[in-house]
Amino acid sequence: MSNEDFTPDEGESQQAGPASPFTPPTQPGPLARPANYTPYASAAPVWPTTIGVIGMVFGAGAILLTLGGTAISLVMLKAANAPPAPQFSDRWMPWSLASLFVTCAVAILILIAGIGIAKRRPWGPRAAKVWAVVKIIFVVASTVYGYQMQKATVEAMQQSSPASPVPDPQMLLGFGMCVGLVWGWALPVFLLIWFGRASVKEEISKWS
Repeated sequence: MSNEDFTPDEGESQQAGPASPFTPPTQPGPLARPANYTPYASAAPVWPTTIGVIGMVFGAGAILLTLGGTAISLVMLKAANAPPAPQFSDRWMPWSLASLFVTCAVAILILIAGIGIAKRRPWGPRAAKVWAVVKIIFVVASTVYGYQMQKATVEAMQQSSPASPVPDPQMLLGFGMCVGLVWGWALPVFLLIWFGRASVKEEISKWS
C-alpha cells in the first residue's frame, strides 16, 4: 500500500507538526550583523591600568625619596656640625644639584605619563616613551659620575686610614655600577619594548 492512499479528511485539521531541523526557516530572522561581529564582546585590556599605576607609584616614590633623602642628610649634617659629605662638597655640589633637579623632573614626567596611561589618553604612552629615553641617558650619566665620586671617596678614606684599606674597591665600585645600570634601565627598556608591540599600538589607536 502506497502513501497516496492515506489522505486526510476534509474536516480533519491539517496543522503542520513540529518543523524538522533540516527545514529552512519560514519566519523572518534577525538582521544581518557586521562582518566583525562577535557574540561575546572582548573585555577591555587591563594593562593600561597596571602600567599607569606603576608609573604613578614610581614617579611619586622617586620624588619623595629624592627630596626626603636630601632634606634629611642636610639636617643631620647641620645638627651634628659635621663636615660635608662627599656628595655635598664643593667639587661635587654642581652635579648634586643638577642631579636633584633632573631626578625630580624625570619623576614628574613618569608620574604624568602614568596618569595618562591609566586614563587611556593617547599622550600617555608618548610621554612614557620620552621618559624612557631620557631616563636611560640620565642613568648612564648618573652612574658614571657616581662612580667617579665614590672612587674619590674611597681614595680619600684609604689616605686617611692606610692601616684599614677598603677591600677591592674597584671590584665593589664596578659591581655597584652594573647593578645601578640594570636597575635604572629595567622600567624604561620594558616600556619601550611594550609600546612597540603591534597589538599595543592598535589598542592605543582606539584611545581618545
